[in-house]
Amino acid sequence: MPCHAPRGFVLITSLIFLVVITLLAVSALNSSTLQERMSSNLREKSRARQAADAGLRHAERRLGSATFASLPSFYDCNPGGTTTGSNTQTPIRVCRESSMLKLDGSSGGAYKTFLDDAVWNNPAVAVDSDSDDDVGDQKVEFFVEAMQYQFHGADLDPDRAAVGDGGVYYRITARAHGQNPNATAVTQSIYEKNY
Repeated sequence: MPCHAPRGFVLITSLIFLVVITLLAVSALNSSTLQERMSSNLREKSRARQAADAGLRHAERRLGSATFASLPSFYDCNPGGTTTGSNTQTPIRVCRESSMLKLDGSSGGAYKTFLDDAVWNNPAVAVDSDSDDDVGDQKVEFFVEAMQYQFHGADLDPDRAAVGDGGVYYRITARAHGQNPNATAVTQSIYEKNY
């Protein structure tokens, strides 16, 4: 009988090793699945960011075009969806500063506002018509706000201060989604135009 005891011990030891190896394999599989999801989310966020940046460049090109050779009309763009102001021949409605975004004082107010659909459903929001900037069937959206008139004398650069002429700063805000609609990027740029 004592010769059968080592066989039972070997069986139990091999079963323990089998359970440990199975747990390690399941853990590795879960880890690789999680890493694949994370990389997919990162890729979608990157695609959304690149599309939003392309929307900014598109808006800057339009502001620099001959269509905006003279100062455009400015609109009061209310987040509720109504836009008031005189008619203009320019393809982009330029909102008065802070009329598009009503930022509240609560924590996270700015972030919530930039992602709020009420802002992006406004008639002042333009859609980038360049199909190269789109991500799948998701369009790149942007809006333009005219910031207060700025004079070069307010700059710290003495070469620019010596010019003495004025310009308008435009704040451009663009939003794009990745293939996954939960991957959203909002970017901004400031564009200076002298008239």
